[in-house]
Amino acid sequence: MIHFLHVGKAGGTAVRAALAGHRNIALHGHRFRLCDVPAGDKVFFAIREPVARFVSGFNSRLRKGRPRRNIEWSKGEARAFEIFKSPDALAVALSDDALRESAEHAMRNITHLNMPLSHWFSTDDLQRRRDDVLFVMEQQKLDTDFRHLCRLLGLRNVRLPSDPVANHKTPEGYQTSLSEKGRANICQWYRDDIALYRECITLRSELLGRREFAQLSEADNFL
Repeated sequence: MIHFLHVGKAGGTAVRAALAGHRNIALHGHRFRLCDVPAGDKVFFAIREPVARFVSGFNSRLRKGRPRRNIEWSKGEARAFEIFKSPDALAVALSDDALRESAEHAMRNITHLNMPLSHWFSTDDLQRRRDDVLFVMEQQKLDTDFRHLCRLLGLRNVRLPSDPVANHKTPEGYQTSLSEKGRANICQWYRDDIALYRECITLRSELLGRREFAQLSEADNFL
């Protein structure tokens, strides 16, 4: 069995939609982690740079997941969004003495923001299961990486959905970047996640350097 770990706000919704119904591929929800994958089974997942993932996660919950879904805020989220109307407002408040407590409460209560990459695996998990990782996709390169994955899986004529709703893409009109102070604060908050993300990028590079990827490139001019 091959397992997909659905890391939030990293393109997983599109991947799940594209691979739905394929045999021997288990498309798990957000709660399924690397430690839940049976020993010897293969696993793949997509990752996203933590600051960009923070922005996307904030905006997703700000709009309650609409238009693809409509999930009401929790009490903690309602309190957070009453105070913070944009991702940068929350990010900057993490170093504001007057707002820090409210900002930290928001970070711990807004869905996606309170599920760092380390929710799915730790550095130790990644090292221990390194040989079981089939591929690591990067959200910024998802189209290309998904084609790599499909070749590894032996799948043809499988494409990611192009519909922005199906992709759960952030609609226009939402803030998509942070100020310098906001970015610095988020980097500090997710400092452990950033280190883990970099480990994943290194692993991705190693996987791309393996013989099977070179053979795909030679056979299909794929890379």
